[in-house]
Amino acid sequence: MRLGVLLLAGSALTLSLLAGCSGGGSASNSAPSSSTNSTPKIATVAPESLPAGSPATTLTITGTGYTSSTSVTLNGAALQTTYVNATSLQVVVPASILASGQVANLMVSNPGGASSAPVGFSIISPTPKVTGLSPMAVPQGISATVTVSGSGFEANSVVMYNGSTRPTTFVNSTTLQVDLTADDLKSLGTGQVNVNNPGPGGSATTPTELVIAASIPTITVVSPAPLTVNTSTTAPVLLSISGKGFALNATVQANGANIPINSRTATYISALLPPSYIASASTIKFVVSNPGSPVVQSNIVTVSVIAPSTNFTITPNSAPAGSPDTKITVYGNGFFPDSVVQWNGSPLATTYVGNSQLTAIIPASLLSGFAQASIEVSTPESTGPTPPPQPFTTFLALPVNDIVYNAVDGLIYASIPGYAGGTLGNTVAGIDPATGAIVKTIFVGSEPTRMALSTDGTQLFVGLNGAGAVRQVNLTTATAGIQFSLGGGPGVYNAPYTAQSL
Repeated sequence: MRLGVLLLAGSALTLSLLAGCSGGGSASNSAPSSSTNSTPKIATVAPESLPAGSPATTLTITGTGYTSSTSVTLNGAALQTTYVNATSLQVVVPASILASGQVANLMVSNPGGASSAPVGFSIISPTPKVTGLSPMAVPQGISATVTVSGSGFEANSVVMYNGSTRPTTFVNSTTLQVDLTADDLKSLGTGQVNVNNPGPGGSATTPTELVIAASIPTITVVSPAPLTVNTSTTAPVLLSISGKGFALNATVQANGANIPINSRTATYISALLPPSYIASASTIKFVVSNPGSPVVQSNIVTVSVIAPSTNFTITPNSAPAGSPDTKITVYGNGFFPDSVVQWNGSPLATTYVGNSQLTAIIPASLLSGFAQASIEVSTPESTGPTPPPQPFTTFLALPVNDIVYNAVDGLIYASIPGYAGGTLGNTVAGIDPATGAIVKTIFVGSEPTRMALSTDGTQLFVGLNGAGAVRQVNLTTATAGIQFSLGGGPGVYNAPYTAQSL
């Protein structure tokens, strides 16, 4: 039986229910009011631990001070909580929290901030085992990703290489991947790979060998090349060596001796060549070596140390006036890739063939007329005197039997045989000596040869071997005039006479 007492105090009305000593009672599993601010406690957790990699699992927590509003966290993450009674809770731990071995802090909290002391909950790491590596061998000095196969792997498994942790990717419980740098793999031989599970119950596997296979270095280019003789410098020459397969601890030898290295990658090395190597003309043999047992050496690249050329020759050294673009070859003993062939001081298109040979193109525009040119070679590396120039001339490419120069009109007259063909055969041609241009042609007859000029420069006399005659030519009107025979017979054994000189 319950008795109700109504108390009136001022303007406030309070209703109190007083339990009597007869009849009824409260249900034993009714939840305490949510306003309860008691401090909860944890007595037991079942199960006490779980293996890493377990699926989502329900835990039963027993203790005191639980309400329908009590919450549970694991390492600060809220768990799905079911209130059973004031001394029992059930919580679901998701698989994501169980993925890796650890000791997690389990805590129960009531509204208002009252929380239990944390209790350690162990997620037990499995014992890892490595059964294989893929690949089993990697090239020396080149970064690589290696797949580790086995069992007992978890999300926080760590791959160790030669005793040091390396960036690890968890794929699944049987597969991990590890990234190894070029520096990890710089030395020929083997490396030790093992897996460590760091959580409670964790352990490390027995090391497995990873083979670091020899990488054969290859030199493709050494620059600068050739090198210039320099007897006064004390500074080393900065070399660039390009190629492939260079280990990060690769060394460079010049004529068998190691030289200092500035930097290196798998495809490039910057090295310093001591000045003693360029004190005189010589050759230097460069080799890149990847250390190991045995040492692996590259191909040999030979670089010449030369003094700039002091003299040279050219072929050809002349060309017909009016020629098309013409290639000349320059021979010497100290050319460089930046050497330039010049025509009267102006650069020509130049090709470096080697330290003893250049080629250059003389454009047709420079060969259109008569020319007397100087061919020079300019080499920026040269600190000595410039080599003396070589002459290059153009000439008139005509078959000519005889020539005379007429000071009156300033032309050279040439007798041109019939086999010249076209409009030039059997003519006398007037040629401008300044340009090489033919300014007039006068047809005179069969096979003109010897010529003589009148003192006033107006008349030309030319022998005609094909006619056994001499013909007068008027240079003022550019016409052929009187022809007179030199005599002789008509037959093969008594041929007509020809002019030997006029």
